[in-house]
Amino acid sequence: MDRRIATPTGKSDEAKDILGLIERLTAPTDAAEPGIFESKQKLMMFAAALGAQSRTPVPLEQRDTNSAIRFEIFENNADAAVVAAISVAETKGLAVLRPDDVNEARLVKVFEEYVNAGGLDIGIDHADP
Repeated sequence: MDRRIATPTGKSDEAKDILGLIERLTAPTDAAEPGIFESKQKLMMFAAALGAQSRTPVPLEQRDTNSAIRFEIFENNADAAVVAAISVAETKGLAVLRPDDVNEARLVKVFEEYVNAGGLDIGIDHADP
């Protein structure tokens, strides 16, 4: 299974604003300095942690696999354990960790929904231009 983590996206004005915010927060300020977050993956980990505190996942308006990040990026950065922990807490069981297509899809979906719940919409009005 090709596991990919999608960023929040959609056609609504709010979804477009969030996409713009993601770009601003990850864009380098100049050639020598990374953005506030050095990558979308790092921003997604931050948003998922905030979202998990709310304990209310927010389904994606639309799932764009074209801009999705390969799960291996999370594994290589040792973040897979956090993704797994969030999914175990949400599903209240270890079955989501089984390496089959159904459970892997559930693990990804839970993580994406907590990224989406992570308050990125709050940053739209408060992020530096």
